Formats: sequence, C-alpha cells, structure tokens
Amino acid sequence: MKIVFFSFCILQSYFSFCQSTTSFNAPVDTVVYAKQLDDSISLQIITPSIIQYSSGVSYPVIFLFDKQNEINYQYNLETIDYLTSLSAMPPCIIVGVAFENSTRNKWTTPNISGGKADDLISFLFEDISLLLKTKFPVANFTTLIGHSRTAIFSSYAQSKTYPLVNAVVASSTANFDFGDENTKKQFEFFLNEIEKSRSQYFLTFSSGTNFQLDYHEASVDSFANYLNDLQIPSKLTIMHVKEPVDHFVIPGLTVNRALANIFASYRKAAIYSLEVIQGQQQNDSVPWRQYLSFYEEQSAYYGFKIVPDLLFYNSIASSYANDYDGVFKDKSSVLALEVL
Repeated sequence: MKIVFFSFCILQSYFSFCQSTTSFNAPVDTVVYAKQLDDSISLQIITPSIIQYSSGVSYPVIFLFDKQNEINYQYNLETIDYLTSLSAMPPCIIVGVAFENSTRNKWTTPNISGGKADDLISFLFEDISLLLKTKFPVANFTTLIGHSRTAIFSSYAQSKTYPLVNAVVASSTANFDFGDENTKKQFEFFLNEIEKSRSQYFLTFSSGTNFQLDYHEASVDSFANYLNDLQIPSKLTIMHVKEPVDHFVIPGLTVNRALANIFASYRKAAIYSLEVIQGQQQNDSVPWRQYLSFYEEQSAYYGFKIVPDLLFYNSIASSYANDYDGVFKDKSSVLALEVL
C-alpha cells in the first residue's frame, strides 16, 4: 500500500508539473452551449500572465483544437509557453476546444457536404470571439491549430472567414484533403481575395509518411504540388512539413516550427535594437525613437500593436551595462539604468 501511495504521489507531482506554464495564468475550464450546433462544447481559456500588469496592449488569439487529446494538447501548450517565454512569439490568449468522437467528423465537415463546420465557425467567430472581446484586450490576429479532422476544419475556416483567421497550423492534413471540390473552390476564392486585405496570412500543413502509417501523405503531397503550380499571393506565407513519422507524432514536429515561422518577424524588433547598440558612440543617449520604430514596423506587418517586452529591456540594459566593445565606458551604467 505504501508503494502504491508513493507511486501515486510521484504521478501527481509529475502531472502537476506538466500542467504548469511559465508565461500563462492557470487555465479556466468552462462548458458553453452552442445554439448553432444544438450542443455544448468544453472550452479552456488561458491568458498570458502579463495581462494583468500591462495596459494598452492587445493579445492575439490561438484556438487550440482537440483539448480531449491530453498528450498532444499539453505538448502544444508547453510549446507555446516555451516560445512565448523566449519572446519568439507574442503573448496570446489561448482557447482550448474539445471534440468528442461522436461529433468530431460532423463538426469538421462543411455544411454543404452534410456537416456542421459552418455552424461551428459561426459559434467560434461570433459567440466566442465576442465573449473574449468583452473580457480581454483581444488583437485582430487569430491562429487555428488542429490535427487531422480539426486541421481540415482549420484550413476550411481560414478560407471561409479569411479576414478573421490569419494563421493555420494543420498537422497531418492539407486543405481540401482527399480532393473535396467544395473546399477547393473556397480555397481558390481565398487566394483571390487576400491581396485586398491589409493583413498577413500563414498556412502550415504537414504529414508523416504512408510507410509510417500516416495515410494523409498522398493527399498532402498532392496539395503541395497543386500549390507549386500557382502564383501564391504575397500576403500568404506557406510552409509544408513532412517527416518520416506516423499520424499521431507529426503534430509535435509541426506546431513548434510553424509558430516560430509565423512569428519570425516578431523577434526582429529586439534583434534590430541590439544591432543599433553596436553602432552607437560613447556620448550617444538611448535611441528610444529608433527602438520603437522597429516595433511600429512589426505592428504594421502583423496588424496589431507590438510593444517592447521584458526580454527587450533586460537585453538592452545588459548590453549597455556589460559594454562588450568598451564603447560607453563610464556611461554604460547610466544608460543601463535609464533602460531599466
């Protein structure tokens, strides 16, 4: 009995550790009735820890599907937390969405094909989006992350509501997977329309290999070949990921690099600021206007306001204080204190 109790304590500690994050508050679980679906959906709302300490800042939203798949879901949360903690992506508001086996196919199939995907889109981007905006400072930048059926849904939702969905991470599937003509026409409409938008769009799709029992390989390859024959709009960034793994492993090799790619420009402002220090002279003051201009450029690119974060201030102050090239000498501490 003692051994069993000890083992339980270890497992409890392990799962408690897994459920903690560095850059986010504790999750809030809720069940919401969706009149469009005539059913209830289990949601989890996770906000960045900095949200209660900052003002005038808005936060992008990530809809992270398949909350019921605890292993992949937790891994994706840790991935987002890791990238956020390193300032490789902005703090986001995360909405975890569970899909039951009994409704998964129905909710991810377009209405025109006999499903309720359009009803789910209405629920998420009308009801839930409105709910988030009443409670939190929400930015006009939304990312959908799905796997298999929910990845198909994510791609369809982006092309169906393109002003509302900026980025999609579709693991082990591609848009109009298995040759669906209706979603293909919708995607082509999306391609024709997005050049009119001021926003940037991102689409990452992936597969394992048939040899490793990911039977989406052929359809994903077909979509990749289809894209190769097109002139992709300048506002759309596409990434195709393929690894020799199975259907259930590929999400773990897709989400991390997809998010790093989507938010690659987010980190540029801090990098450019550090490069400015290398060109400064001893008697120069802190070039705030130049630093902030970098963040304004990235804000214009993504379509929401981006501001310097704690890593920026600590990195800039550290560069002045350490004075690696011996430029600032006695003034190095003064500059560092001004930044801090």
